[in-house]
Amino acid sequence: MERFNVFNRTISVLADPSLLLISNGTNNTTIRSNGKVPFDSVSNVTNPIGPEDQLTSAEDRRQFIVNMTLESWNAYVKYAWGQANLKPLSISKQQGWLANAGTTIISAMSTLWVMGLREEFDLGRQWVQKDMDLDDRGLVKIGALLSCYALTSDLLFLNMAETFANLYNATEIEISATNVSKPKQYFHQMMVLREWINQRLEYRYLSDITGEPKYWDRIQRMETYFDQQPSRQDDPYQLENWSIKVKAYIQSRFKNKKDIEQYYAFLRALEEKGRLRTTKSKHYYIKESSTSNYMNNRYCYFGAMLTLGQYDKQNVTVFEAWGNETPDLGTIVKHLNMAKKITELCYASTKMTRSGLAPFKFMLNENANELNKSIRDVQGGFALNPDMAESYFILWRMTGDQRYREYAWQMALAIYKHCRTDRGYASVRESNANPTVKIDHQPAEFLSATLKYLYLTFSPNDVLPLNRWIFNADGHPLPIYTKGKEGQIKFD
Repeated sequence: MERFNVFNRTISVLADPSLLLISNGTNNTTIRSNGKVPFDSVSNVTNPIGPEDQLTSAEDRRQFIVNMTLESWNAYVKYAWGQANLKPLSISKQQGWLANAGTTIISAMSTLWVMGLREEFDLGRQWVQKDMDLDDRGLVKIGALLSCYALTSDLLFLNMAETFANLYNATEIEISATNVSKPKQYFHQMMVLREWINQRLEYRYLSDITGEPKYWDRIQRMETYFDQQPSRQDDPYQLENWSIKVKAYIQSRFKNKKDIEQYYAFLRALEEKGRLRTTKSKHYYIKESSTSNYMNNRYCYFGAMLTLGQYDKQNVTVFEAWGNETPDLGTIVKHLNMAKKITELCYASTKMTRSGLAPFKFMLNENANELNKSIRDVQGGFALNPDMAESYFILWRMTGDQRYREYAWQMALAIYKHCRTDRGYASVRESNANPTVKIDHQPAEFLSATLKYLYLTFSPNDVLPLNRWIFNADGHPLPIYTKGKEGQIKFD
């Protein structure tokens, strides 16, 4: 079976290694290629202009994204129910713990609820109640379960989330500084650490609503180790954790000043070490390493992170002092400008591919004076990941600039035309191709985050308003809390 790596995941193409799926956006053809993609035989195929291109109202576009969600969900229900993910090309069964992990079910449920898809949500609830295994693979499920509880007040989800959290707390995971000297060991430790710290928002919420400090204490122990690694602040395995610190700061209603102080220190470290750079066209980007001028598409979430990082001064009436790390107004304006420029660059990378999908990474020309000349090369495929969609959503909500809705719509259309199959949606092996070659994988985060952010971009601002909700690392909304007059925790 042919395998290759996309976003650090090993994915199979089809059960038969000589088969590949070729798509022109609406019609799919399975061909025998002897391990190679015969682009020459289909190079004259172009994407048709369908009626979806004529949808202009926010309501129509929102409904179009709901329909995409139903296609993804219904295919999973029909062909992969109970498994971790759908394999839309081969419909082959997953093995081992993946066979009944149900990751897509629990990941999709907050999206289904937000979109008003109650029948589909209830089907997922039945699985949680009757069939969800209580095993040691449930860490990422805790946030999804708590989000469902926050949205519905259904105690089933709170009880299940607490059950999983107790299972993890029963077995201590040690992270020792003496075990990270070798690259492989360090990579493993940072991946484990990142997975835990990415649960920070949900563990804070769980501690607050249950009154049990043990959940929050667990995350704090992990963060203590993380914070003791100043030389690792620009490490690629840790970048996502800084977005969580910004969100945690907002979740605390701007009380945890240490989070924002460390966030600004992190940004300074990125600049000082040459990872956060700018082109002559004044567009910022994040180098994937100190020796490369490529930017990874996963870093496109920086648009959302930088926007949220200046959220309080721009949008909250009552503002707590920043302490020793107080940025002046010029810094706030700079960071919002950086968010916009990074997002513009990420959007520009999609215009450099023949499919309009984001590439895995793109090379920057720092000497270019114009945006359309700043990108010299694009490589790799698109794994239906939500990073750009999150930035479009946050920037739309925070600025009201219509361009971000248009960017989000173009992203939705590109996914529809190039990732859609007869049985759900599939990741794409190479974005700079038309027709595209699909990968036998519909990731759970497509339903948990990507489609949710696209939907919310075309929803009224009072649907999950940003002054009441924050989104965790997997795109699940959790409430922002305050303390009442008597000191009790209250959720808006």
